[in-house]
Amino acid sequence: MGEQSKDRPGASIPDLASEYGVSEALLYGLANRGDLPGCRRLGKRFVIHRATFEEWLKTGTGDNLENE
Repeated sequence: MGEQSKDRPGASIPDLASEYGVSEALLYGLANRGDLPGCRRLGKRFVIHRATFEEWLKTGTGDNLENE
């Protein structure tokens, strides 16, 4: 993954997992439940709007998802 990919508005789950140090399994689980902000399914692939994802991380919204 190059620096150019960080300039793109969309990112894959493996890219975000690597960049932010979270597991792909967690992100895929959230995406499959419809609980990953900024996530859209395009065919068989998930694409996440990077700014929406980063805002979600920054604000802490959804911290209690694992307790549901």
